[in-house]
Amino acid sequence: MRSKLPFMPGIAKGLVLITSTLAIAASGMSSASATRVVKLDADSVQPATLVVHLGDALRWHNRDTRPHRVVSDPSGLFRTDRIAPRDTSERLFFDSAGTFPYSVANDSAVRGAVRVPIKLRPGPNVSPTPGTLITLRVGTEQRSNLVYDIQRKRNKGRWVFLTKRTHQVRFRLRLKTTGTFWFRARVTNVGVGVRSHWSPPRKELLNTPPP
Repeated sequence: MRSKLPFMPGIAKGLVLITSTLAIAASGMSSASATRVVKLDADSVQPATLVVHLGDALRWHNRDTRPHRVVSDPSGLFRTDRIAPRDTSERLFFDSAGTFPYSVANDSAVRGAVRVPIKLRPGPNVSPTPGTLITLRVGTEQRSNLVYDIQRKRNKGRWVFLTKRTHQVRFRLRLKTTGTFWFRARVTNVGVGVRSHWSPPRKELLNTPPP
């Protein structure tokens, strides 16, 4: 059975919830998910910071001579089972956008982070014009114990909220002006009151329409 991150725990103007037909498609992401492996011991995790796609999975391989466990910091977002020496943890799927620092239990000085950007379409290589429909996805599926904050900034401006504490994970947005737009999100586990850090920004370049 797919092992997900044990997260336990208003849509702003211009954001529209994607229809339920598309929401069903998000639940099939596991078939295309990649799995990355992080190596850990008593002194380090490698790589210490890892950027993964929304819905990808991680496993931690213990190269040490004693068991370890990986725990999110703050705790309550995810944790692995006990990883025996020379063994590898089960997969944990990162199904929400955000940045997730963690530490190795019993070796709190050994730290790492997983960074999960928003999924953005059509993407910066397409260079859409103002008015083009842009889709944002901050989670692979809607879950009652998870809420999201989403922010946007234009060019070198300041970050502004598009929405706060929404359960929705997929949105459509039409931007009316040209420029480079940046998007980021964070997730809160409302069951335990723990929140991730902001996801790494993703950008969308809107060009002026040709004459």
